[in-house]
Amino acid sequence: MKTKTPRKRRPVSPAHRKVMPPPIVIKMVSRLAPLGAVMARPMFGGHGLFLDALMFGLVWSDTVYFKVDDETQGDYENAGMKPFKPYADRETSFSYFEVPPAVLEKAEILGKYAIKAHAAARRAQAKKKPARRSPPGR
Repeated sequence: MKTKTPRKRRPVSPAHRKVMPPPIVIKMVSRLAPLGAVMARPMFGGHGLFLDALMFGLVWSDTVYFKVDDETQGDYENAGMKPFKPYADRETSFSYFEVPPAVLEKAEILGKYAIKAHAAARRAQAKKKPARRSPPGR
């Protein structure tokens, strides 16, 4: 009696692995569409929100966070919002703050906050040192 050798399975292409993002991510991309081509990308268990290839927000555990800096952080702190801290047991926090619920409810205000978050992302990018390049001929 002949035994069958198991067939090798073809690897699944990334296009076939796509999973629908959570409803809140879809809702945020839709509500921020007037700003331009806002995209959501899965990242580290959440989703990053991008505009013009800059991450200006993220959705983590059904909570929306926007990028802040010295110019915008006070708006979030005055509203009693907390910084994004993915690790409860660590003091590490990132420059993203929870978006106030009242802001999420009104499209016009949400757009203004998103524009400020995108501006904060641009300022942060401008502060970064450019990558070192070898001089031509080396």
